[in-house]
Amino acid sequence: MTKNETGTLVIRFVDGTEERFEYSRPPQDDMNLAARLQEILNAQHLILEVEGKLVVYPFHSIKVIEVFPVPEKLPRMVIKKAHLTA
Repeated sequence: MTKNETGTLVIRFVDGTEERFEYSRPPQDDMNLAARLQEILNAQHLILEVEGKLVVYPFHSIKVIEVFPVPEKLPRMVIKKAHLTA
């Protein structure tokens, strides 16, 4: 798998722990990405297939989710090129 085909998902939990995953990035479909993001945000759980099993994370236990690299095309609701400040 090339670098562009692999993504990283980091889940940080409210208890301070974190889990990191690598995944195959599907070819980008702008309409599909926006719809999938909305569907995920409306759900109560984040569900991943990990090494042959399904893992369910309730959103109330998740503090933040990071996905990188950033997809080339993003839904209009995304604030782009933001920077962390001290």
